[in-house]
Amino acid sequence: MRKKYFVALGALLILLAFLVSATSVEFWASKKSNKYHYPNCRWAQKIKPTNLIKFSSPEEAVKAGYIPCKVCRPPLASKSELKLDSDTLLTKGDQVDRPMVAATDVGPWP
Repeated sequence: MRKKYFVALGALLILLAFLVSATSVEFWASKKSNKYHYPNCRWAQKIKPTNLIKFSSPEEAVKAGYIPCKVCRPPLASKSELKLDSDTLLTKGDQVDRPMVAATDVGPWP
């Protein structure tokens, strides 16, 4: 009986630790690198404490000149930043700025 209690308590603590780490919105980077990571990334774990930089959002990391790690793949933008305002939605007939394309960049078709 006692063993089952400790096993259940241990499983609950592991689940709680996972939930806390999964909901954290912290990103780590090194002063000596150009990448930012989730804190549990194997590369983030190798950052020396003296070189550690912490960001509270991916936008903050990108603004500081960092790019996402290709191993842990943190987002470029937070979910709140991905939501579009109704003011920014395009309606039919809106003009959209597009880059000019040279005729040689069009392709092999006429």
